[in-house]
Amino acid sequence: MRKKILSVGMGGAVVLLLILTRCFLGSQEAYEKGTQLLQKGEVESAILSFDHAIHWYFPGNPFPERSIQSLWKLGNDLQNKQDPSMALLAFDSLRGGIYSIRNVYWPYRDWLPQVNEKIARLRGMQEAKQNPQLRPEDAYEKHLKLLTRDERPQTAWVVLMGVGFLGWLFSIVAWIWKGFDAEGKILLRKSIPWVIAAVIFFALWVGSLLKA
Repeated sequence: MRKKILSVGMGGAVVLLLILTRCFLGSQEAYEKGTQLLQKGEVESAILSFDHAIHWYFPGNPFPERSIQSLWKLGNDLQNKQDPSMALLAFDSLRGGIYSIRNVYWPYRDWLPQVNEKIARLRGMQEAKQNPQLRPEDAYEKHLKLLTRDERPQTAWVVLMGVGFLGWLFSIVAWIWKGFDAEGKILLRKSIPWVIAAVIFFALWVGSLLKA
């Protein structure tokens, strides 16, 4: 029994390690691709790559934060070069990336006030140009108010997200426990229910992440 428990624990650790490795490599690849695209002058594609790198966040992964810093610097550089549309794309991508990784714990949330201020300022200027009767400061205040609304994750989706993750993790462990014999041979009939459960809970987890 002790040996089997150890095997299950090691199996769970391997699965977790594989997931973290995939996240790390995905964020590294997206960040390095963004850096290379930026050097080639492909600014829009670089912004999208940095945004993609943020989505691979997990605690301790350095590349999402590096991507946030790159988008912030790029947005300011574009603003200084009088390219408000591309600057707005950079800041919007930065803000969207931070919102995409919000959870019960919300990393990099302290970036939002300065990012919101930049976005509101740029959108206010654009709107004032389209409507000469509108003062830039009034447009700025309107957009800043919209950007700073309380958009915390809905409690129900957060709960479902936790259920999905724990259910997926339990299903994987149960599959390892029940779906293999002592020699490590897979037992197909016993494995199928746990594999199906793992897929369902994983879908619930990912769907809740997108909705929360």
